Amino acid sequence: MIENIGEKIKELRIKKGLKLAELGSKIDLSAGHLSQIENDKSSPSLVTLVDIARALDVQIRYFFEPEPGKAFVHRAEREKTTIPFREKVHWLPLTPSLNDKSLEVWMVTIQPRTSKEPIAKFSGEYFIYLLSGSIIIFTREEMVELKPGDSIHFDGTQDSSWENIGEMPCQFICSQAASIANH
Repeated sequence: MIENIGEKIKELRIKKGLKLAELGSKIDLSAGHLSQIENDKSSPSLVTLVDIARALDVQIRYFFEPEPGKAFVHRAEREKTTIPFREKVHWLPLTPSLNDKSLEVWMVTIQPRTSKEPIAKFSGEYFIYLLSGSIIIFTREEMVELKPGDSIHFDGTQDSSWENIGEMPCQFICSQAASIANH
């Protein structure tokens, strides 16, 4: 059972000034059953949860977000900005660490003359926007060279790799968006 859905329903119902019976009548559910849902003694069906969300005038995602409506801020860490040359690929997270992430974003730096480095597979999609240098992306069916300002979007489940054959480091923004089927 997903945690805190009942608690979120109750808090929002009270905030909206509705009694159990009033919300129950809006969604054709008894006050007793609604009370069981609010006290996490019963799990609502997806249809019931959609009805509750509509009656309380929120999106269904409200019940699944850690803190609904809150922006997730990632502050720059106080770390050295120079990247050790021994590190071929450096990943600097730009999004906060969350337990159930559907989107992750990094600033990636690849050192010069770094040959084909595999890109980790995952169930979702990659998006890369090149900031400086040049990079070659290899996907299952193609090889694409990116220059600053170029971007690429590809399936994360396929074999892929990248390389920097240039004389200077390349830097890019890389994001992973999880497949909707996983959420």
